[in-house]
Amino acid sequence: MMRPCIMIMISSFLVKCRFKEMLYSDGGVYIGNFKGEQHHGNGKFIWSNGSIYEGDWVDGERTGKGRIVHTSGDKYEGGFSGNRRHGNGTQTWKEGNVYIGNWNKDKFDGRGIMSWAQGDAFYGCWTNGLAHGSGVYISARGNVYIGNWKSGKMDGKGNFIWANGDDFNGCMSNGLRHGFGVYRFVNGDIYMGNWKKERMNGRGIMRWANGDIFDGCWSKGLIHGYGVFRFANGNVDIGNFKSKVLHGNNMHTCSNGTMYEGDRVNGKVTEKGLAIWAVQNPDGYWICPDSSPESPLVIKREYMEGVLIVEKIREYSQVRNNNKNKKQGKFSVKKVKKRSCVWTFLKTIKAII
Repeated sequence: MMRPCIMIMISSFLVKCRFKEMLYSDGGVYIGNFKGEQHHGNGKFIWSNGSIYEGDWVDGERTGKGRIVHTSGDKYEGGFSGNRRHGNGTQTWKEGNVYIGNWNKDKFDGRGIMSWAQGDAFYGCWTNGLAHGSGVYISARGNVYIGNWKSGKMDGKGNFIWANGDDFNGCMSNGLRHGFGVYRFVNGDIYMGNWKKERMNGRGIMRWANGDIFDGCWSKGLIHGYGVFRFANGNVDIGNFKSKVLHGNNMHTCSNGTMYEGDRVNGKVTEKGLAIWAVQNPDGYWICPDSSPESPLVIKREYMEGVLIVEKIREYSQVRNNNKNKKQGKFSVKKVKKRSCVWTFLKTIKAII
């Protein structure tokens, strides 16, 4: 009594999923299971160009697990849905590039690893076929980026480490350093501040390995605008800068106390300014350490009752020549403000006389 029942069940299964070979007018060939007139179950399809798919089918579409090999040499093995790569799978290109990870409708989507033939590699998140979200990029040259991505480019917070030892930790935008970040150079220099399209731009602090420090404004990678430059030798520049040199109103102070406050144009002192010197040479004149070594500026001051009345400035070479020849040189004279008590004293003396 059992034998007819078993035969009926097997017969019913064969009707639903028949195994046969089908040749199509475009040259394609299918060998496998059918459900009615549709590919259904496990089967193999060979296109007229020689490409081959072997795997699962559902209602005439490649769905489930499968493997496709193209005549170009590219191949994919993994999940399919609706004739598209979908789910987890591995794609290998003839050039040697390999992607292992998640897919969504024929595009990288989710977690995945991309390895390029030249040696570059990306480990992380993908969306719509592009790196998007957190990820790690390692180049064949040894450079490493760890951080956020957007539409295939570094974007957001990240840490870029170069093979030569340089290190950047900060904000990226459209693949470029942009926003706040800290750059550590392999030689020991450190910049901490704002960036714009790969260049230091805006407010920032630069600490050089030799001990120099600049705190102020930058533009297109150069010191530009207001800032304070403290040199390792103790000198200090405070004021406006243009392409790394003082420009406009500023103050320069030497480590020995010598000071100049006034205007400069492209780093050069103009006639407008107040100089206060603190170094005296053997001849009794005060020398500006920041002036030209060939012909430094000197100052001669006249005091009354301890109060500065007149100061005279000229080149040191002229002073020495005048001392030898006993001639009076031409001085640039700048009178300073007298204190009210001294001025009153002078008027009193004049009245008595």
